[in-house]
Amino acid sequence: MQQKELGLDITNLAASDLQLQHWIGAFERNPPVMIEGNRYSEHLRTHKLHTYILTAIYDLLILGTNQAQILDWKTHNQPISAAILHSTWQTRLYLYILAATTDYLPEQLSMSYWFANTGTTVAIAYNRQDRNETYQELTQILSEISESEASNYFRQLPQGSEKCNKCEFKYRCERSHFLNLGAISTFPEVVI
Repeated sequence: MQQKELGLDITNLAASDLQLQHWIGAFERNPPVMIEGNRYSEHLRTHKLHTYILTAIYDLLILGTNQAQILDWKTHNQPISAAILHSTWQTRLYLYILAATTDYLPEQLSMSYWFANTGTTVAIAYNRQDRNETYQELTQILSEISESEASNYFRQLPQGSEKCNKCEFKYRCERSHFLNLGAISTFPEVVI
């Protein structure tokens, strides 16, 4: 999608894989609703909160005259509900960082998830209450990290627990020999 957004010819790349052909075709037939504005693919933004640097890399960021939109591509087999997406750290952090690094009001920001396997979009609105709740929770988490040793704070979940089994990072703990992205049906709850 980044190459397509940059205007590069993706014909040969698409022809190399049937799944990729399907996803590109789905995007061309049923793209997400996108605002008008300056478009930035694989756009990195950072924001300093207290003594920590928060980073987001947006698949596509569109900065319009009176609004901004984040688009994120997902290859899940089924779309994830708006309620679940609204509460994930990806949504919360991406929108928080965008609000903190631009002059847009929170109500002028949105995030859309486009699900390649179904060609559907789930849009998430943002508001001042979302921004304030994320700020408060981030402040609390960062304070807890500062007050404890990082090695104690970033602990492994109990092996075999439900949270461990659903954690998308378990392969980094050598608790799984491979990462099966197709098997992830929802965003895992990760203890940070």
